[in-house]
Amino acid sequence: MRRLILLLAFCLPAILAVAQQPTIFVSGTITYAGTETPVPDHPVNIETFYGNDSINSFVITTITNMQGEYNASLPLGNTTATVHITSPDCNGTVMSATYTVTPNNVFIVHDFSYCGGGGCQAYFTYGPADPASEAIAFYDMSGGEPTSWYWDFGDNSYSEEQYPVHTYSADGTYQVCLTISGADSSCFDTFCQPVVVGNDSTGCFAMFVYSGENNGENTISFFDASFGNHDTYFWVFGDNTVSYEQNPVHTYSQSGIYTVCLAISSANGDCSDEYCMEVFVGQTPGCMASFYYYPDSVPGMYNAYQFVDQSMGNIESWSWDFGDGGGSEEQNPVHMYENPGAYTVCLSIEGPDCESTWCETILIGDSSDCFNYFYYQTVGNSASFEGYHSSNYPATYTWSFGDGTSGSGQQISHTYGGPGTYYVSLMTNDQDCSATSSQIVVIGDSIIFNQVYGQVFEGSFPLEMGMVMLSSISSDPAINPYIDVTMIDSSGVYVFPYVPNGEYVIYAIPLNWNGYIPTYYGDVVNWDEATHIVLGQAQNPYNINLVQFEMPLNPGIGSINGFITESSLRSGMLDKVKMLLYNEDKQVMSFSNVTGNGTFSFGNLANGTYYLYPELSGVPGSYIKVVITDAQTEAEVHLTLTPNGILGIGENNDQISVSAVYPNPASNSVTISLQTNEPAQTTIVVSDISGRAVIQQQIDQAGGNQTITLPVDQLQAGIYFVRVATAGGTSATQRFIKQ
Repeated sequence: MRRLILLLAFCLPAILAVAQQPTIFVSGTITYAGTETPVPDHPVNIETFYGNDSINSFVITTITNMQGEYNASLPLGNTTATVHITSPDCNGTVMSATYTVTPNNVFIVHDFSYCGGGGCQAYFTYGPADPASEAIAFYDMSGGEPTSWYWDFGDNSYSEEQYPVHTYSADGTYQVCLTISGADSSCFDTFCQPVVVGNDSTGCFAMFVYSGENNGENTISFFDASFGNHDTYFWVFGDNTVSYEQNPVHTYSQSGIYTVCLAISSANGDCSDEYCMEVFVGQTPGCMASFYYYPDSVPGMYNAYQFVDQSMGNIESWSWDFGDGGGSEEQNPVHMYENPGAYTVCLSIEGPDCESTWCETILIGDSSDCFNYFYYQTVGNSASFEGYHSSNYPATYTWSFGDGTSGSGQQISHTYGGPGTYYVSLMTNDQDCSATSSQIVVIGDSIIFNQVYGQVFEGSFPLEMGMVMLSSISSDPAINPYIDVTMIDSSGVYVFPYVPNGEYVIYAIPLNWNGYIPTYYGDVVNWDEATHIVLGQAQNPYNINLVQFEMPLNPGIGSINGFITESSLRSGMLDKVKMLLYNEDKQVMSFSNVTGNGTFSFGNLANGTYYLYPELSGVPGSYIKVVITDAQTEAEVHLTLTPNGILGIGENNDQISVSAVYPNPASNSVTISLQTNEPAQTTIVVSDISGRAVIQQQIDQAGGNQTITLPVDQLQAGIYFVRVATAGGTSATQRFIKQ
């Protein structure tokens, strides 16, 4: 199923033209079943098919406001249309409704009952029943407690089975409808969708649905609803994480709107497709609610607590729900609880174009004798924290700053590698009391973002299927960089809508195998040669021309297998690594995606000399030589991802390595510790962060260990890279900071 995705930055004239035609108006309310209380911040997907077209559609996603209301308008034109309204329910199913509209009947009002035990919602997916036949299997995924199912297959055939299998007499597109009903009138619903039968240009269609786990932890369950002859899945969750599972469950670190994409393909290359949609996690964009609290000694008020607003954005109103029936419209209220216990406190904020809610559970009364809290102040990318512990006993204060680093002390300052939103935790402990509290801390101007976009080409044509990764360049190798991942559309266009100020590299990765290699902006394959972009001063578009790799003419039976392990400071980065394979002349000839477990492989290799190079933005790597012969057709390579680079050796390579660059940071000189397995003429090149060589020197390496000292007192302060290469092409890279 193909989606028409509107890119507002590029399509404004077209939208204005459409707006002058008849418009469909869709609205409704989502409330909790039984209580009829509104369900705020909940996604609603509205998909419209025009006329007799059951393939192409117009999709829009909206969310409910604080009253549980949703509304949207879609273009109609002078035709009829079928409108599908879907919204995830709390039990992992999908609530749905289908309407037909005409130019004379353009208003749709549909209410949903959320977490309804008595009602039901029809929904189904489908796929090949057997790869050897043309039969289609239909899978009922309806919610509620239906007792009967009625299928209309769109070819004058019907079934009352729950999971029917149907064979069509001719290829084509059929509108299939499932109607379900229950033991009483509370359960009755119909869901329809187009089903493509027979050969298609793509061979498969990507599609998915999602639902929240309703556990307050921003956990989303994704359900593959694709069909066709595919066997691989690649998910991009929009928060720099990916998955290769069919139906993954993912927890986001914070609320927001994320563009999630699913790419599917087959091993033989005859099937590939991708589908993207906006996933709403917790809140709308534009502002972010946050608060902290502490006991307040107000005369005459027992169990009084001070609540302090720390929200970000252009905020016009505050609404507090203290969890005991009380509330306030003040920005920083004081509230007294009558009884001890646990209360869920929520702060809802609204602005001209945003709304957000943040909730925390607080303990009042006897259970609150052991607690802590903290406050902070920020200047630029630095923050000063001060913590408080409930008892009078000396306590330890341990901080987790939300960027992979930690510290200790009641008062502490921390400098972040860049602007952003961080989840900071304070853990305090004395001989009788251990307590933890957490807050969202906003560093820098993270409400104002940059838009970054461009187009990716393979040769003279746009790349039809791929992803683009944006990585920040940090001066501290121990800090995990800012990374965001997005899918390209069928025209090769990529967009990052919310990128904070900073310095970045852009990496385009093809997901098909047309003879092109992952390539950085600047049209190079290694990050230390890439052209950096500086945001705050975006120069869109950033177009990328993929580098073509040298296809092997005579494949063989050789293989290279390996794995990468990671240190704690680089946790979660393995699936961002691309392993490049070079031939003896250092011409890139293939690449392998490193899995989340760190494994990679290359097969069908002829006898010869090869070089592996692990590519990860901002992380130094080195060439690893591997030789395939009749006597040794399989090679294994082990590597380690560390703060200073990706290090490792193969089973049969002779290489050069840099074990240390010191002192780091350096002021007047820097010493390089080298090791080679055999005598070699060695070239040492020091380059700045833009790739410009500032020092170059040749030495004759006798083999074994050797140290070289270079003067750096004339260099400007900044990040520099030392690349050491032999005449045979083996090289290693390390990084140092000039003060």
